[in-house]
Formats: sequence, C-alpha cells, structure tokens
Amino acid sequence: MAELLDNDDPRFAFAALKEYAANSGALLRSHIEAFGFSGLETVELDVNAAKGLGTLLASKRYAGLVLDRYYAHAAAKWLAAHPTLGRLTERAARSGAVDLLLREGDGTLTGDDLAQEILEDVLRTHAPNLTCRTALILVDPPASDAAAAQRERARSLRASLRALGIETALRVVDANRPGISLPEAPAAEPDLLLNASVFGTDAVFSDEPLFCERCEAAIPSENVEPKSAGGQRLPEPRLLVETAARPLRSHLLIEARRRGIPAVSGFELEVARARAVIEAFLGRPLRNCVSATIERDIRLEAENIVLIGMPGCGKTTIGKILAQRLMRRFVDVDELVAQHVGKFKARIYREEGEAFFREKETEAIRTLALKTGLIISTGGGSCLRPVNRALLGLNGRFIWLKRPLAKLATRDRPIAIARGVAALYEERAPIYSSLADRTIEVSSIDETVRAILGEHA
Repeated sequence: MAELLDNDDPRFAFAALKEYAANSGALLRSHIEAFGFSGLETVELDVNAAKGLGTLLASKRYAGLVLDRYYAHAAAKWLAAHPTLGRLTERAARSGAVDLLLREGDGTLTGDDLAQEILEDVLRTHAPNLTCRTALILVDPPASDAAAAQRERARSLRASLRALGIETALRVVDANRPGISLPEAPAAEPDLLLNASVFGTDAVFSDEPLFCERCEAAIPSENVEPKSAGGQRLPEPRLLVETAARPLRSHLLIEARRRGIPAVSGFELEVARARAVIEAFLGRPLRNCVSATIERDIRLEAENIVLIGMPGCGKTTIGKILAQRLMRRFVDVDELVAQHVGKFKARIYREEGEAFFREKETEAIRTLALKTGLIISTGGGSCLRPVNRALLGLNGRFIWLKRPLAKLATRDRPIAIARGVAALYEERAPIYSSLADRTIEVSSIDETVRAILGEHA
C-alpha cells in the first residue's frame, strides 16, 4: 500500500448509492480533507449491487475504496467468489461485511470491516465498564422512502456487532406520523441501542419521555421484528449510538445525555470513520491529539451558535458582530417572527397576545432546527418552551450572555416592562443555566465577542 501512495496519481474513492452519493460523499470528503487528505472521488452505484460493484472492484482504478454500508455484504461475497483478485481480513470474514478496500502491491484487494473496528472502539472508549452482550437496532418501517437502503445498512451493522459477540435484534420505529410514534417496548432493555433509522433526527418533537425506566430483566433471545405501535417508549439502554451524521444531536441523544446515559452521535462516528480511512490509506496511525483537535474544529464549524439570555443583554448586537467575524449567516428569532407575521414584536404582543407570539416563535425556530453554521439570537423567552430548547439543541451550542440586571435595556420589550426585570430573571435564570454550554459575563460588547471567538481561534 505504501508503494501505491508514493505513485504520482494514486486514486481513492467513496462508492455509494447514486441517490445518496452526492450528499454523503461530500460530507465524508470534507471530514477527510480536514485531516489534510485530498483527492477522494465519489462513485455512484446502482441500487442493484451486481450491476456496478463487481466492475468497480475488478477495475484496478483505485488504490483505496470506501463503500457505503449498503454494499457491505455484496462486496464481501464478491471477494469470497474471486479469491485470485482479493481477500477478506479476519475481521471482515467474521462479519461477512466489507466497507473498506485497499489495493495491495500485487494488484489484489484486501477487504476490511471498518465499522466493526469503530464500534469496538466506541464501546471501549464510551462505556469501558460495560460488558456489551445485547444490542437493539432501530430501523425505519418498510414503507418509508429511505427504508430499503437504511435497512440493508442496519443489517450490515448487525453483522459487525455479531462478529463482536453481541446478540442483536432489529426493531421498527415509525417517525412518519404526526408527533412521536415509538415501537412496542420489549420485555427488557439492551446494553446498546443503535439508531439506524431517521427517528429523532427531524424537527418533530414531543415532550413525552422517549425512554422507559430501566429494569434488570434479560433481553429476549428471539430476534423478532414486531410491528411498530404508537405511543410506547424505547427501552433505556446503557449506551446509545446514533448513525445519522445530521443533526449533530438527535432527540434521542439529547434525552440520553440528560439521563446520564453515555451517548455517541452520528457526527462522532463519521469523524471517526474519516480518521480510520486516512489511517488505512496512509498505513499508519494519526496522533490522538491531532485527531481530537480536528474533530473539535469540524464540530465548531458545523454547530449553530445559539445566544440565550435576558431581554436587552446584547444578543442581537453581539450576534451580528460574531456573524461578520466568522463569516456566517445571522438570524434573529424575533425578527424572523416579525417577517412571518408582518408585524413588529411589540405590535404582535399588543394586538395578538403572548400565546400567539410563542406559537409563531416555535414555527420560526422549527425552520432553523436542521440548519448548520448559523449565529442565532433568541428572544429572551424562547427557551421557556421545551420544544424550542429541543429544536435549537439539534445543531446548536448554547451560550448564555449574562449581564447585570441594572444594565439590561428594556425599551420596546413588552414582557420586561409588564412583569419587571427581576421577576423575569428569577423565572428564566435556572433554565438559562441548565441549558448553557458556556456562560459569559457581558461587561462590554468587544470583550464578549472576543470571549466567544476564543473558542474558534
């Protein structure tokens, strides 16, 4: 492999279903480029693996190939059927799944199960004291648009988990109905809950708990796949792993972390995959400190900065300056509501009332929930509603701008005027405090901006 990397034009590619290749390929490529490696091409393949995969693997065009997990089983079968053209690593042979192929010096391919390595590392890193024996994998219902591809990916992940000695079961979750629809709860909880569905990754929200309280009964050994049923809760796991890279934090992940359950986001898995791919292509490990820094930078670039705090604390002014410095789009939630309604905030309060405004505020926040890289200035009361907190938290990092009450500007702020600043602060401060990823004391606009920018330096 090292000989190939010394060539003038070694070719590397990511091969995926044509429906998803552009988006998923661009995401993986951007993460790989963050590690300093460029030149990853994207190859679109037909849904029928036999049509293009064999031709691609036999072409000898690429020194390294990363495969969409949809093709993991097909690639393993192809290598097994063509022993003169390639071989499986011991790990891939155990699972019967391949998502990474490397061209050796003699032109043959070695197929490996990279997901198995990553999942094993996740268990070791995030749940070192957990002996993981059981896993429940959430999949989309058969009728959903993304179901066929997602279910095949889920089955390949299931094979990788089984190769690690973990008993697995699939369970259908339905996120296509209004509100939240959950599967019928199993008799007992798994050690690992792996979400390979779209459930919890959209702007739909329910304030009902998503998890049952944990009990100590054993998970059934039968790998059944029951029909989905609405209104039930998911079994509480000892570790949650998301597979979708967007949003940065799903509703499941947010609740798991609130409950103290170790949880790994799909974003973290995707960055780990990018690192593992680079290490495989280069034939050597990257330093942990370098990887941690790169992961942090990728996350900061993708996260929305959500400014929270009392009315008049400077969120809009500070947000606009941050947006200019970081070359990002700035969004003021109050202004967004005013645009949608066609009236300024004070007039909406006066003519329509606070309840009407809050509904329109949630509608505006919902339009921002799945966007990334924004600077968002919230209204002083935006975070009072659980739905708003959940939506902003999908891709957002909360910064509480804390300013002395005597210095808060209250002009044209109807609630502050009506209820009094001190009463508002007593009501809202606990929410700001519990929500904040960072708290910054606002002494001046310039110092506050520098404090926030320091994290992005």
